[in-house]
Amino acid sequence: GEPRRDRSTSIDRSDRRAVARAYRNRLLRGLATPVRWDGAQRRCRAGRISPDAQRAALRAVNFMRSMGHLAPVRFARTLSSKAQRTALIMSANDALSAAPRRSWDCWTRAGADGASRSNAALFSRLGAAGPIVLYMDDPGRRNRAVGHRRWIMNPWATTMGNGSTTTANALLVVGREHRRRPVPEWVPWPTPGWFPDDLEPAGRWSLSATDDRVSFRKARVVVRDPTGDRLKVSVHRERRGYASPTVVFEVDGIRRSGARRNYTVTVSHVDGPGAAALTYRYRVRLFDV
Repeated sequence: GEPRRDRSTSIDRSDRRAVARAYRNRLLRGLATPVRWDGAQRRCRAGRISPDAQRAALRAVNFMRSMGHLAPVRFARTLSSKAQRTALIMSANDALSAAPRRSWDCWTRAGADGASRSNAALFSRLGAAGPIVLYMDDPGRRNRAVGHRRWIMNPWATTMGNGSTTTANALLVVGREHRRRPVPEWVPWPTPGWFPDDLEPAGRWSLSATDDRVSFRKARVVVRDPTGDRLKVSVHRERRGYASPTVVFEVDGIRRSGARRNYTVTVSHVDGPGAAALTYRYRVRLFDV
C-alpha cells in the first residue's frame, strides 16, 4: 500500500555519527531497493511499483528534507497514481516534458497534468531512491536553477506523489502546503555541518530563503577551503518560480578525498524585507560515510 507517513526527524548535523547513521538507514538502503514495476509499456498500462520501492523513495525525500531541518512529507495515493501515469508517458516516449503533447505514446490527461507538477527523469539503472539523489544533484546546463532540488526542499510542502517504470520516474512535488508551519530562515545545499561526500552535487551549491521577500539578485558568494584560501565561484542569475527564492553558485576545487574538507560559505548583499542587506555564513564539513 501507499506509505502515508514517514517518521523522519531533523538530523543533528553537528554529530558525524548521526548523519552517517541516517544516511545509511534512510537513503543508502533505498538506492539498492528494486522498483519492481508491474505495468506494461507496450500496452500503456501504468501499473504500480512495489510498496518497498515506494517507501524507499519516500524515505529518500524525507532524508534530504531532514538534512535541511524541514518537516517530512507524505505520499498521497491520488498523487502517486497521477505520477505513475506521468512516468509511463516519459518512459514510452523516451523523452521528458512538462507539457507532453496528445500525440505522445501512452498520453493521458492525468499523466499530462502530473507532468506539469512533477520532477521527472529518465535513466537506465537506478534503484527506488536513485531518482531522488539525481534531482538533488540537478546536473547539466538546463538545471542551473536547481528547480528539482528546490521543489523537494520546499519548506511548506506536506504532500507529494511518486511513480516509476524501469526507465523513468515522476515525483509529483506541487501538492499541498502548510504555510503556517515553522521553517528555518535559510535552506542551503549542501547543508551546514557534517555532510556525506557522496551527496556533494559536483560543485553546484545553492542557498534558499524561506521568506518570499528575499532577493538574491545582487548576492555575492565567497567560499573558502580549509586553509582559508578562496575558491573560484560562479554565481548564476537568480531565477524565481521554483518554491523558494534561491541563489545557485558553482564552486570549483572541492576536494573529493582527504581528512580536512571543511568549506566556509558566505553569502552577502542579499536584499530582504528590511533596509539592511542580509548576510549568511555557514560551514560544510564533507566526509566519507
